[in-house]
Amino acid sequence: MIKKITFICFCVLLLTSASVINVFSQNLIVYNSSNSGLPYNSVSCLTIDSYGAKWMGMLDSGIVKFYNNQWTRYDSANSGLPGNKIRDIVFDRNGIMWVIIAEKGLGRYDGQNWILYNQYNSGLPCSSLMCMAVDSNDTKWMVSCRRLVKYDNTNWTLFDTANGGFLSGSTAMDFEGDTLWIAAGLKGLARYCNGSLTYYNMQN
Repeated sequence: MIKKITFICFCVLLLTSASVINVFSQNLIVYNSSNSGLPYNSVSCLTIDSYGAKWMGMLDSGIVKFYNNQWTRYDSANSGLPGNKIRDIVFDRNGIMWVIIAEKGLGRYDGQNWILYNQYNSGLPCSSLMCMAVDSNDTKWMVSCRRLVKYDNTNWTLFDTANGGFLSGSTAMDFEGDTLWIAAGLKGLARYCNGSLTYYNMQN
C-alpha cells in the first residue's frame, strides 16, 4: 500500500523550509543541498511509494527521488514534468503518480507518459490546486479554487457547501476510512463525511 507521510511513523521524515530531516531513534540526519542530491533546500512535500522510495516536491525545481541511497532529479528540462513548482505528490492504488503543479494543474504520470489536467480539459474549476488524497476506491479528492473536487477516473464532481469557498488556504488532506480530514488553513481542521462538513477550531 502506498504510504502518504504522516506525523507518526517508524521513520519520521520532516519537511522544513531549509531541509529534509530524517529521524532514526536518537540519530538526527539533516539532508540539504550541501550533503545530498537536493538541488535547493526548499522542499514542499514528501510521499513514500510502495517500494520505499521517497519522492520530494520542490517549491520551484521539480521532483527529487531518494531510493537505495541514490538521488534522482526530475524537472521540466530533463523529463516530461509539466512544471517545476510542486505542491503535492500522491500515488494512487495502481501506483500512478499524481502531482499538483502550481499554476499548471494536476499532473498524472504512469511511469512513461504525463497527462496534465487543468480547467480547460477537465472538470477542475481552475488550474490552481492546493492538496490531494486518494480514497479506498482509488477516487482522487482535491481542493481547487476553494472547492472540494472528486475525480473517479472518469467523472469530475464539484462539491458546494452552505459556506461556499470553505476550503481557502487548505494545505493537506488524508482519509481515515471514508472520512476525509482537511487541514483548512486559518479555519482549522475540517472533517468531510457523507456530504457533511464540520470544522474544528479554537471556538469549538
